Amino acid sequence: MVINPGSAAFAQVLANVTALRQQQGGDVVVSEALGRLRSLLASPDVRSPADVDRAVSQARSTDKTLDDLFGSVKREDVGAAAMLLALNAFRSDISGNRPYAEDLALLKKLSGDNPRMNRALQHLAPYAASGVMSPQTLQVELQGLAKDIVLAQVQGQDVSVRDAAVKRLERLSRAGKTGAIVGATPDAVVARAQILLDKGDVRGAMNELQRLSGPSAEAARPWMNNATNYVIADQSSDELTQGVLQAMSGAGGLPVGDLVRRLKESLGGTSVPYLSPALRNGSGGAGVVAPATRSITAP
Repeated sequence: MVINPGSAAFAQVLANVTALRQQQGGDVVVSEALGRLRSLLASPDVRSPADVDRAVSQARSTDKTLDDLFGSVKREDVGAAAMLLALNAFRSDISGNRPYAEDLALLKKLSGDNPRMNRALQHLAPYAASGVMSPQTLQVELQGLAKDIVLAQVQGQDVSVRDAAVKRLERLSRAGKTGAIVGATPDAVVARAQILLDKGDVRGAMNELQRLSGPSAEAARPWMNNATNYVIADQSSDELTQGVLQAMSGAGGLPVGDLVRRLKESLGGTSVPYLSPALRNGSGGAGVVAPATRSITAP
């Protein structure tokens, strides 16, 4: 399937979505229309990208909202526009810690024989049935494991030693900046990882926790496994999204970063598509600004 409606068609679909959302009750109307589109595309009658144009064209004749969403998009561009809209639900499931097997099956039909997209879909397949932990869930999980990771290194030692380790962790975690925490002890490493997670940086947190060794590394292993699954899924879904958007931008079209920003703004509403920091690319996803702090050294 060649997905290349050009940036003009892309911009039109997003403008249509935005206009509908701005009407009274528009968020609900658009969300329901996207749900009907999803059901239509998931139908057994739609077996390949070639079936999409026919199915959508038929549905538009009886569904005014769906017709308004596509507007004057050319018939040959309908498949690409439909895949753009289908990505909304997919990204929401990826970021919401929900299974996405149905999304994957739908996107597989819509991607046809596009090798780049199919590679990304294959990498996403192992986690489709269960989903992957979102950055927010990983943040909560690490908070729950933090003390266990730190205490694993001082097992068998006096209670006062263990209490002191926990107090150091709590003190370091309040630093606000990773650069304000000096040292390679488990409490310093975990505190820096927590601060990075507060800013949505899963990869950075993983890099920190890889510094651990021995019992602390073993205590952190369950979290590292879940984080690895998220990173693989995140990278693959980035690849899928970029493939769709780059193809849709066409020669001389809008930069991918601008396309993603417009996707986020237009499809936001009550169902916000997940956009990783790598994809946001200056789209307004600002990180947390940490307060100025003094350097804190982990003894």
